[in-house]
Amino acid sequence: MYISIYEYTFRYFGVFKTFGNNEREWFFQHKSLYEAAHKNFISFVNEVINAFAESYPEIGNLNAKSTLFRIYRDIRFSPNKDAFKINFAATLVKERKKTVDRAGYYIHIQLGNCMLAGDIYIKDKKSLVAIRKKISTDPDEFLKTIENKYFIDNLIMHGDTLKRVPRGFDEKDPMVAYLKLKEFVIYHALPDAEVVSPSFVSKCCKIFKAAKLFNEFINEAIINYYHSEHNN
Repeated sequence: MYISIYEYTFRYFGVFKTFGNNEREWFFQHKSLYEAAHKNFISFVNEVINAFAESYPEIGNLNAKSTLFRIYRDIRFSPNKDAFKINFAATLVKERKKTVDRAGYYIHIQLGNCMLAGDIYIKDKKSLVAIRKKISTDPDEFLKTIENKYFIDNLIMHGDTLKRVPRGFDEKDPMVAYLKLKEFVIYHALPDAEVVSPSFVSKCCKIFKAAKLFNEFINEAIINYYHSEHNN
């Protein structure tokens, strides 16, 4: 029997937002409430890691705590000065390296906005070039990752797009719609009730398996580009 997300954990940020108004003083006065919810989320993520590792052994050595996002917001350049996030989130990424972008598996728990996703935060513009080049040169391989029934039944692809074809690519390329993407996001939205169900670990594994081919394509594009750059 898997560990579930407790109803209390799921509702914590609603309580914080309603009674604490996202203020530091309230947060630290009631930090034990956050710590209890945080501990449950860590245990849940660990369950997902262990279960998903049965089909994807490479992530089996991840430490659940290290996959979580911090609750503190970076407000330096944001008009929103709320000090804290109002969600729990984690990304399962094999061999996380600061120098190389990698696609992973994302869990986002928030009242009214829960999702699972194939997740890549592109910090290096070269990674975006690498992905576009692989899509252009291996279109059939890319389409297999997003046009198979398992993907279609479970995931939606989303991303902001450029108005023009990016430099270095042909506007007549049959994959031009994908080459214009500025980000590559695939996700599965979740009703709140599903998050606290006993079957949520299994649901995470199902969605992540559907995302696996896509993530592997993205990672292969970036890693091959990275290696070719450093070997030249």
